[in-house]
Amino acid sequence: MKRFIILYSFMIIIFGCANLNIKDNEVLENVMSPGMSICAIDKCSYVCISAQNSNVREITFDGVTRKIKLVPREYRWHGRLGLVPPKRPLDFWIEHDSVTMALIEECQIHYKSIDDVLKSFNDPYRNIDHFEAYNNEGLLLYWKFTELPKKQNVFSLSIFQMLVNKKKPEVLPGSRNEDICVSYLGDDSCLRWLEHRMRMKPGCPRFFPEIQN
Repeated sequence: MKRFIILYSFMIIIFGCANLNIKDNEVLENVMSPGMSICAIDKCSYVCISAQNSNVREITFDGVTRKIKLVPREYRWHGRLGLVPPKRPLDFWIEHDSVTMALIEECQIHYKSIDDVLKSFNDPYRNIDHFEAYNNEGLLLYWKFTELPKKQNVFSLSIFQMLVNKKKPEVLPGSRNEDICVSYLGDDSCLRWLEHRMRMKPGCPRFFPEIQN
C-alpha cells in the first residue's frame, strides 16, 4: 500500500502538469538531442536511452527495447519543464515481463551552487529505492521497477541534467563517470561499453541490446 501511495503521488506530479499551453508544443529544457544515446549501470541493472528526435525515446532494459513519445510539460513543476509521458490512454507501453506502464521524466534541474546539488542528494526525504548514476557533468539517471496490485507494474525513469548557474558542472563529488556512457549520431560505442561492463560483473544477468555490426 505504501508503494502504491508513493507511485500515485508521483503520477499526479507527472501527469497533473497539463493545464497551460506552451506555444506550438515547444520542447523546453530537455536533456537529450536527436541522435544522442545514454547508457548507465548500477549494480546488476542497466538502462539505455536513445533520442530518435526531440521527444521520441527508445528505452532498453533487460535486453528489450520499447519506444515512447513524450510530450512537453506545460508549466513548471518545482522549477522544471522538459518532457513527460502523454496522458492516458496515450501513454501506451507494450508489456514486457509484466511492466505495463512507464513513468518518465526528462528535464533540467537548476541549482545555484555545488553545495545545493550535494544537499539535494543528502535530503532525508529523498527516495533512494532506485538505481542511479551521475557523472561530473551533472547527467543524472534514476530508474526502478515498482510492483503494484493486479500486475500493474511500472518502469520509472528520470533523466536529469543538473546545471549550476545555468552551466554544466565540471566536477561533482560522488560522481561515477565510469558508470555512464554518452554517444551521438548512431555511434554504438555505448552498447559495446555496456556489454563489456556487464560481463565484468559476476552473477549479473546477460541481457544486452543488439549491436549492429
